[in-house]
Amino acid sequence: MRILVTSGPTREHIDDVRYISNASSGRMGCCLAEAARRRGHKVTFISGPVDVKPPRGVKNVNVISARDMLKQTLKHFKNCDCLIMAAAVSDYMPALKIKGKMKKGKTAMALRLVKTPDILAEVARTKKKYQVVIGFALEADFNMDYAVDKLNKKKLDMVVLNTVKAIGADKSSAWIITGDRLKVKGDRLNGRRAVDEGGKMKNEEGRTAGEEGKMKNEKWKMKDETKGDRMSGCKDSAMKLNNVSKRRIADVILANAERIFYNKMNVY
Repeated sequence: MRILVTSGPTREHIDDVRYISNASSGRMGCCLAEAARRRGHKVTFISGPVDVKPPRGVKNVNVISARDMLKQTLKHFKNCDCLIMAAAVSDYMPALKIKGKMKKGKTAMALRLVKTPDILAEVARTKKKYQVVIGFALEADFNMDYAVDKLNKKKLDMVVLNTVKAIGADKSSAWIITGDRLKVKGDRLNGRRAVDEGGKMKNEEGRTAGEEGKMKNEKWKMKDETKGDRMSGCKDSAMKLNNVSKRRIADVILANAERIFYNKMNVY
């Protein structure tokens, strides 16, 4: 597969010295690019300014701002099979960038901000049927409704929901949500699940599956407010990874991206 990974923060400059940004380290994006390369895929890696070294064996594209990220993402998206949008793109940018360095005044200053381009929305307009698009949702807590809303509105094949605790952490927890069944280490899963670092499947009460992997499933049903009790495209499709390494999360994301892509190729 030809996989495109975006990573890191963006910087929205106020002047040539000061900028608006966020605390993204870019480590999750690096793990995703490395996992894709390790699994034999051709990888293009678009990264905002970070301190971590980019993975070897991939095509690196460096960007600064959200507009830079949009331009490069659209340029490479048309030739990729899967986009993993792990970048933490700034939501706002200054309405006007000042050249040089703005002098400090004696009074308070108001800074007018405007929205940055919505990269996933732009991608959705040109997405081909066989292409897989994966987005991330970072929240203060595990807001499942927001994640599912993003999955549907942005026409994503998968959304990875994590919290602010994941920023800069070696290990974190994440929900992986798709519109179909999930896969971990060759096992197809449905219902709500948690997987520990050792790869053992556990249910919500923490019971580990037996050697045959048999376990009762608690189906995760969600109500779509616009269409009554219709499943909102996420039946049997949510899985939680509890306190695992970013490399482990990346491997699970890639395994399911491959499955979704090959399923699409069989259909189209």
